[in-house]
Parts: sequence; structure tokens; C-alpha cells
Amino acid sequence: MAQSVKYIPVSVFPVVYVVHSLYRRYKPRKLPTLTSLTMLELYVVAATPVLVRCLGFADAVDIIRDKDRGTILYAAGRLRNALKLDPNLRQSFKNLDATMSQSPAGREEQARLKWLREGDDRSGNIIQRVVWWYRHPLWSHDQSIWNGMAMLMLEEYKQKAGDTQPPVETLRRDWDLCVTYLTTVALFSRVEKWGEKAKKLLAASIPAAWLARFSGRPLLYLPMGGVQRLLLGVVLYADWASNAGLFLHIKRIRDKTTFAHLVTGVFGDLKFKETVPTDESSEMLFELFE
Repeated sequence: MAQSVKYIPVSVFPVVYVVHSLYRRYKPRKLPTLTSLTMLELYVVAATPVLVRCLGFADAVDIIRDKDRGTILYAAGRLRNALKLDPNLRQSFKNLDATMSQSPAGREEQARLKWLREGDDRSGNIIQRVVWWYRHPLWSHDQSIWNGMAMLMLEEYKQKAGDTQPPVETLRRDWDLCVTYLTTVALFSRVEKWGEKAKKLLAASIPAAWLARFSGRPLLYLPMGGVQRLLLGVVLYADWASNAGLFLHIKRIRDKTTFAHLVTGVFGDLKFKETVPTDESSEMLFELFE
């Protein structure tokens, strides 16, 4: 059921678009258009949010049915709630990152965490760099939270029998995917704010575009068309990021069982509790470098 739902927009919207196009061919529009978007662009704009939600719904169902990926999903929600309920927790992450940079051992650990996050991707060719930036959204670039979560999970990793060595390259991408997913969900409110601002600017641009068009000056109304398309792109991206894009990382984790074990060790029982106690949060973080 979940897999079939995602294809509904693919079959419905093209049919409606063809019918609408034929109708307009025999009965052209007489009233002025509200935007400079073509009919095809309008249908793409209408279909994209529906498609994104269907894809997100199908992915969410698959992840929840998977015990290990579902555990990681709940862990991300736990971290997000903890940051919301405890204003001091984010500052604790930042303080820990600042403490690390003041000692040789701390700087060595920071370099190790940077390798876990980047590997050789950011030092590779332009394609590798673009792919890396795509997989690490701008709103999730909070090094202190990323490092703090990675260290908590590394402490759990070291406690496993036979797993005392640093993670090798075959596991590095899973570390990056898992911790980036946790950070992305925890800082998700940032992309929501971007989307809301873009919607308001897009709404304000419509009357501005009308005035520019009625002025008859190409230097005014032509740039407005580009501005509207740019804002629309931001709105659609934010919509994708808050639906199907949320599951981009968690779906690609290969060793899901190991990372489900690690986040369970960090957050405890993920089925019932919704927060990490304030005192334990800060204490666990700073104990790593005492």
C-alpha cells in the first residue's frame, strides 16, 4: 500500500495537465495571469508537494517497520526534544567543543571526528564536494552538536567487546550518515523557518510583480520572474526537506543494527521516554574529557 501511494501524482497530474492544455488551446485565457509561471511550471509546483508527501509517507512506513532504523528514528526525536526542553544542553555541546580545542588530546579527537564526518569527500573533486554538501544540509552544520553526539556514540562503541579500535573506512560513512541524521532532525526547526520566510516573500512578490508588469518596463518585470522562481525553489526545497528529505540519511545506513545499539546505549529505552534529564546530559558530555 505504502509503495503504491507514491506513484499517484505521477499518474494523475500529467493527465490533468494534458486535458487542461487541450482546453486552453480551444478556449484561450482572457484574464491576466497571477504569476509569470507557465502552465507546465504551475502543474509541477502543484504536483511536487503531493509527490514529496507520498514519498515521505512510504519511507516513514518502511522505517518504522524496520526495528533498527525505527530505533534510530526515535533517537533523533529524543535528541530534538531534549534540545527544545533543555536550553542549556546546546550550550553544553558548545562548551565541550571549546574545551576540546584547548588541549592536544582534544584537538586530536576533533580531527578524528572531522574524519568521521568528511573522510576524503571534501578534499576530492568538485563532484564529490557537491555531493557532500547535498548530504549535509546547511541548517545541520552545527559542529558542536555533531561532535557531541558522535563522542557519546563512540563511548558506547568502545565498550563493545572487540570494538576498541577506531572505526575503519567501511564504517565511516555509516557514522557520518547516522550522526548527520540525528543532527539534521535536531536542528530541523531551522529549515522550517526558512520555508516560512520564503512563503511570505513569495506572497509579497505577487503584487510587486503585477506592478512591475503593468509598468511595461522589462528591466522591472523580467527580474521579478526570476525572483519568484528562486523563492518558489526555496519553498519546494524546504517542503522536500521536511518530508521525504528527512529520511535520506537513515535509509542509507548499512550497519543499522550496530547504530541502533549505539543510540539505545546513549538515549536508553526509546519506546517510552521523550527527554534526556538535564543533569545527566551535561554530566555525560563533560565526563568524556575530564
